[in-house]
Amino acid sequence: MTLVTPSNGLTGVAPQNVEFKWTYDSGTPGPIGPDVTFDLYISKSLQDLFDESSRVDDEQLALYDPDTGILEVGLNLTRELSHGTKYYWTILAHLAPNEDYTVYPHSFTTLSEASDPNLGGGCSAAPLGGLSAMALMAGLVLIRRRR
Repeated sequence: MTLVTPSNGLTGVAPQNVEFKWTYDSGTPGPIGPDVTFDLYISKSLQDLFDESSRVDDEQLALYDPDTGILEVGLNLTRELSHGTKYYWTILAHLAPNEDYTVYPHSFTTLSEASDPNLGGGCSAAPLGGLSAMALMAGLVLIRRRR
């Protein structure tokens, strides 16, 4: 199993609609058993990561390629996370009755309120918004300074 997004150590993650992605390689091409399920866990504390309150119940979207045996799973978090906070996340895979598997957690940090352009008082270049607009604006500022 591989944790894909948010990548480990990522900073500046917008706290709204965080997208989580991971892959599971069954090891052999062909149909995957219906008993393979996943639980996403997210917590502000590494020690509390597997507490029941850290489990996310949001709906997952899974795409399976029977030619490779790889299952790609994604989830858009419906709740908003806290600003300027480090989070840990991992997946617990349930492969068969009484057979669970996990990988070492990844961490990411959300934007602080002062650097979030979607909050009141900030500026945003619609329809881009968020980090795309910040990166674009930063590039424009650098171009002006070079003249």
